[in-house]
Amino acid sequence: MGASRQIEQRRSFQERQLDELNRENRVEEVECWKDLAKLNTERRMWLKQYGELLNWVRLFEGHPGYPVTAQHIRLNPRLMR
Repeated sequence: MGASRQIEQRRSFQERQLDELNRENRVEEVECWKDLAKLNTERRMWLKQYGELLNWVRLFEGHPGYPVTAQHIRLNPRLMR
């Protein structure tokens, strides 16, 4: 009877450890998603600024055409040159 009690205690301890590891894993996942969201926000901001600068360059160089937006840059990588 004493052996089954030790086994039960060991199993209970391992289950608590597993629960703690799962909580840590969840926290890490949430932090990663937050970081990705922040990076995507910053990327959109930089693409918008790049498009605005490109429009100014086109204006000063006398290039006719439509205004460039971040979406145009993503769809047409040649604009990045």
